Amino acid sequence: MCLEQNIPFPKPVIENEIQASGRITLRLPKSLHAKLIMLAEEEEVSLNQYLVSALSVNYGQCDMLYKVTEKISQGIAHIRSSVGELNRDMRVFTKASHAMQSDFSAISSEDLIIIGEQPTDIIRNRWTLDKSELTRV
Repeated sequence: MCLEQNIPFPKPVIENEIQASGRITLRLPKSLHAKLIMLAEEEEVSLNQYLVSALSVNYGQCDMLYKVTEKISQGIAHIRSSVGELNRDMRVFTKASHAMQSDFSAISSEDLIIIGEQPTDIIRNRWTLDKSELTRV
């Protein structure tokens, strides 16, 4: 797939080079130890296999939670950026709208001449309004 898309092969991920024997000594409350033995027996596996499986599932859930949290954070950052852009656009639009309102408030009804079939097609000395566009003539 990398060759087809002319993408360099990713470098292998090197795990932390912590020397681990694969063995741990763990002290548990007797009640927890007994429950874990019962759960392992129900699954028909050794206590060691059950604990390794349970730890792996927990690690996977934590890893998944981290990945989901990262994706959500990226989504929130994108939304914030988009909202900021929309706010800037709205400020520009509002300024333009106020400027147009000021210009139109100075126009009296006697200054208007209807030049088309639509009431929006009007002209006044130096202004033309055609549908939604306002331009100086």
